[in-house]
Amino acid sequence: MDFEFDVARLASRVLKVNMKLFRKVIESNNWLCRKVTESGWIKADENPLPRFQQAIETILEQSPSLRILEIGGSSRPFLEKGSGSMYVGLDIDPVVSDNECYDRAIVQSAEEPIDGEFDLVFNKYVHEHIRDNAKAVAAISNCLAENGHFICLIPCGRHPYSIATKIVGNRLQRFLIRVLRPGFVHKTGYPVFYDKCTPKAFEKLLAANGFTIEKMTLFWGASAYFSFCFPLFLAICGFNRFAKSLTWRQVASGMIVHARRTSAQQIHMQRKDGARVPNKTDVDTITR
Repeated sequence: MDFEFDVARLASRVLKVNMKLFRKVIESNNWLCRKVTESGWIKADENPLPRFQQAIETILEQSPSLRILEIGGSSRPFLEKGSGSMYVGLDIDPVVSDNECYDRAIVQSAEEPIDGEFDLVFNKYVHEHIRDNAKAVAAISNCLAENGHFICLIPCGRHPYSIATKIVGNRLQRFLIRVLRPGFVHKTGYPVFYDKCTPKAFEKLLAANGFTIEKMTLFWGASAYFSFCFPLFLAICGFNRFAKSLTWRQVASGMIVHARRTSAQQIHMQRKDGARVPNKTDVDTITR
C-alpha cells in the first residue's frame, strides 16, 4: 500500500511539473505572437463586435422604440434595459430568466417556434451551435414583423479554426480551453455543428425564408486561437492573408449579416419562383 501510494504521489508530482513546463511553453508562444502583432509585423485581427454593435445601434437610432429579441444572451445580454424598447432574451439555458436586463425571458431552443412578434432579432456566436439552422431561421422569420431586421454574427464553418474544433470534438475542446485559454472557460467550449454556416449556404437559407440581405460583412481572422503555437499562428495569418487577397468567401472565419423580412406576398413569390440568392452587389465584403 505504501509503495502504491508513493508511486501515485510521484506520478502526480511528475504530471504537475510537466504541466507547469507545458504552460510555460504556451505562455512563451503567446508572448511571441503578441510581440509580433504589437510590432506591426503581423496585422492584428479586427474585432468584429464593434461592427456588429454599430449595425444594431444604427437601427435603434432610426427607431428608438422597438420590440427586440436577443437569442443566446443568457447571462451576458448585449444591450441595456430602459432604452424605450421592449427587450426580450431567449436562451436554452434557464439562467436567462434570472437576468434583470430583459423585460421578458424565453427559455427554449432557437429551433422551436418563438412566441411574440419583434421588430429586431439579433444574436452573436449562436448559429454555429445550432444543429438545424433551417428550423432556427424559419422560427426567426415567423416571429419578425414585416420589414423587421435580423442581424447575426456567425463564425463560418470552413475556416481552419472551425474545421479544427469539429475534428477535436467537444470533450477535447473543453479540455484544451482549460489548458490553452483558461480565461475563456466560462465563455466558450459549447458543442459546434456549423450547420449551413457558410456565406453561400446562409444566403440561400435566408432567401428561402423570405429575407432580403441588406449587408453581409465577411472577415478573415481567428488567428488568436492559435497563439499557443507560434508556427501555427504564422500559418493561419498567412492563410488569412492569402484568402483575403482572393476574397475567398467560403473560407472566411466569420460574417455579420443584416437581413430584412419581406412581406408575406413577397415570401410567397420567392418560394414560388425559387429561393433568390443575392448577387455580389447585395454583399459588402470587408476584408482585413
